[in-house]
Amino acid sequence: MRYLSVTETANHFRCIDMMIDNAKATLTEKFIKELHLLLKNGTSASRNNWFAVGDYKKMPNEVGGMDTALPEEVAGKMKALLTEYNTQKEKAFEDILDFHVRFERIHPFQDGNTRGTAVFMFKYMKTFGFKVNNDAFEKNSRYFRNALVRANYNDLQNSIHATTKFLEMLFGNLILGTDYELKNRYLHVDYVPKQNDSAIQSAMDNILKGKICTLNCPLDELVVWIKK
Repeated sequence: MRYLSVTETANHFRCIDMMIDNAKATLTEKFIKELHLLLKNGTSASRNNWFAVGDYKKMPNEVGGMDTALPEEVAGKMKALLTEYNTQKEKAFEDILDFHVRFERIHPFQDGNTRGTAVFMFKYMKTFGFKVNNDAFEKNSRYFRNALVRANYNDLQNSIHATTKFLEMLFGNLILGTDYELKNRYLHVDYVPKQNDSAIQSAMDNILKGKICTLNCPLDELVVWIKK
């Protein structure tokens, strides 16, 4: 896992502050680019000619070994994603997850995409009154990144399908008070649970059967449910 510079770490917290200050703001391309500018400004990457700070990528990139949107495709895909997302009048948490999975698939910036995704998630949790602090993301940053990759990864020849269940486990812990064991080895496509290791399968089953409430209910209702 790449370690962040002091500058980028400080910039990340400035992004959190910016998100809190604009919690009710509509997500736009302009706003997202401003966040990226704040995140990457003054970093070593920003001194490279090929690195677009505060703008979409100039060169193809990948995430977890998967190809992402080509530079010439990014603007159109981002516009379509934001238009669809912003026209949803009543958002459920699964809609928020879907947005971020698709954002990760596009990977619009040369670098800083997953960290930006974490900032967006933080924004929506704060907007709807969820009690989550940045430490929760920092503690599980690698798991979060890998869960986003698994949410986009398909290998149909080997019967491997994209799944959001690992993201749901993470956010079940963060906002619903569940206690799923978040191990990066569980996300590996070749991972096979041991006979006496039922925790991961139990967690998956609970999600698939809808036992952990309702990440598909409207966010304002979910907050009320949690506070009961």
